[in-house]
Amino acid sequence: MKRKNVHILVVATLLLGSLLTAIFASNNLEQSKRVTFTVKSDKNNISLGEVVSLEFEFFNEEENNVQIPGGGVMAGNIEVFVAKKGEGFRKYFRSDWGRKNENIVTLAPNQKHKIDDTDATILWNGKPSYSHLNPDAAKRADAQDKRILTDYAFPSTGTYFVKAVTCLIDGSNGCSIPVESEPIQVVVNEPVGDDLEVWNQIKGNREIALLMQKGGFSTGKEAEKEKLTKQVEQIIVRYPNSIYSSHLKPNLEKFRARETKRDEFYKTIKQKPE
Repeated sequence: MKRKNVHILVVATLLLGSLLTAIFASNNLEQSKRVTFTVKSDKNNISLGEVVSLEFEFFNEEENNVQIPGGGVMAGNIEVFVAKKGEGFRKYFRSDWGRKNENIVTLAPNQKHKIDDTDATILWNGKPSYSHLNPDAAKRADAQDKRILTDYAFPSTGTYFVKAVTCLIDGSNGCSIPVESEPIQVVVNEPVGDDLEVWNQIKGNREIALLMQKGGFSTGKEAEKEKLTKQVEQIIVRYPNSIYSSHLKPNLEKFRARETKRDEFYKTIKQKPE
């Protein structure tokens, strides 16, 4: 008889746990529906190889305060997905995203909040490598990751959709309540004239794409940086009105300024007496 009572108690406990989990999940879902998350781009009509900058905003339609992650893509709690028209969404990846500490923001009822958009730019994609896997394992890994498999987020002309996925902060479970934006449209065109001339020179060049996107090169080799700098300078001088030059020129200036500060810093260290 005691065994039967214990069995009944265990079953009742499991049922109660399942019920509470379902209620909690339902409440989270309803809460996420009342907190709007939007993504906007600085342009919706671009040429191949052009940088797109994103902005994110929360709007709290709840009657109570909610907590949101405010650190943006650099803190890792916002993920960006891209889909070409007629195809499924795939995750865009940048290795420098997700390295910053999160900043939790409390959002009052009917309050909007723009998220930190530092480095929220999309262009060059960190595509995954499945070459070490056999074909079946590679397919399984791809089905699980669903990452963009091309170097560029927008690899060819056509209509694309971009959406962002983030979360709300739950006190005990952290960033656990999913929130997703409505997709925005980006039309990608073939460059013409001077833009086409420049594109033919820079397409597929990871370092130049990173300069346009982040204002710097990934290589640490001085000879390579010098060679890249000269190539970019020539493009800017020869094609000053190109859309690519409009990205390259200010970012090259930022890169040079950082390099100058770095050199001055090292000179100061060397000049200090031991």
